[in-house]
Amino acid sequence: MNRLKKLIVISCITTTVMSNPFTVSVKAYSNNLTPNTFSSAYNNDNIFTTCGYKGQCTWFTYGRVLEKLDTKLPKEFYGNAVDWWYSNLSKNDYPYGTKPKANSIAVWSGGNSGYGHVAFVEKVEGNTVYFNEGNFSVRRDYDKQLKSLSKENMKKRGNLYLKGYIYLENNDEPEHISSITEKYKYGTPKINRGSALNIRSNPSTSSKICGTLKSGDIFTILSKVGDWYKIKINATYGYVSSKYVTLTSKTPSSTKPIVDNKKYGTPKINKGSALNIRSNPSISSKVCGTLKSGDIFTILSKVGDWYKIKINATYGYVSSKYVTLISKTPSSTKPIVDNKKYGTVSLNNKNSRLNFRTSPSKKAKIMTSLPNGTKVQILGNTNGWYKVNYNGLTGYLSSQLVKVL
Repeated sequence: MNRLKKLIVISCITTTVMSNPFTVSVKAYSNNLTPNTFSSAYNNDNIFTTCGYKGQCTWFTYGRVLEKLDTKLPKEFYGNAVDWWYSNLSKNDYPYGTKPKANSIAVWSGGNSGYGHVAFVEKVEGNTVYFNEGNFSVRRDYDKQLKSLSKENMKKRGNLYLKGYIYLENNDEPEHISSITEKYKYGTPKINRGSALNIRSNPSTSSKICGTLKSGDIFTILSKVGDWYKIKINATYGYVSSKYVTLTSKTPSSTKPIVDNKKYGTPKINKGSALNIRSNPSISSKVCGTLKSGDIFTILSKVGDWYKIKINATYGYVSSKYVTLISKTPSSTKPIVDNKKYGTVSLNNKNSRLNFRTSPSKKAKIMTSLPNGTKVQILGNTNGWYKVNYNGLTGYLSSQLVKVL
């Protein structure tokens, strides 16, 4: 046999994915679909490797994007898998949608730890999506197989639920609105005054509510998915049932924001207390930050009894009953720590390491650990914790173990 000719071996291996009744087809393809995890894209040039997260799904997908597309994902992608979706949504780095495309990132929510999952879509043929991923079938490593699933089965993999796809290359026609003419690119809720129409994260009544519309609101219609419209209003993206929408040619310039001219808030708490910022509008969701008395934050929208807010680089939800609305802008807020303050890790045992956490809590996830003497930029101070930047990664260190320079 000619040694220069490569034999393509195709084997069909079925494996149960996280106790789900459907199967994944696994095939060995030519080299251009086979990642080289020994390359620098997965090692020295990979932010997840340098921060101690080699082997995670985020490590692999970050590396595959760098290896195949020669693209370094921006710092918004340095967090947990599902956060890639929300960060891209807020920063609008890349286009996104529900249609799988070659050279895109598939993002799922859920999973055993609630951190979600990401994979790299290599190609799409007909109804079949071919993708590579890490830390799924093989723990803390590339799964070493090109996998394929139908478009429908990509939507739910055991306890993982598809958020959508982040498109890294604009090599396809955009998803357009099939039945909506240029004249009717906007909509308004078909509801009674005093009622509200839920905006959902996916085109399903069982999906999470990510906002509400009231009578008279005008929103932009981005596309139609079955009986649902994908919409945008202010900074909120989501889906609404088409049967509760009246199409209009009126532009959203006259739309009142979900929160009126008082677009800012401050915690309604006692001095010395803290108000939790949560990842979702629920007291059972993860705490992703805290607010202290006097903090001023931007209110993005209202979801039931919760406000979606932004403070510094943190997005999340706070209970509206603990918020006082104000018209004062955060520009007048004095930073907790002046600009460009630095500190070093200061440990009694010089051979020890200090845990670098995702939020200001001893129970928060450890992103990596820093050796004694490591220099960091201090961004803020929260109840005994410094919010710091280390090599482009933002997290928290115990302030007792950091010496301010």
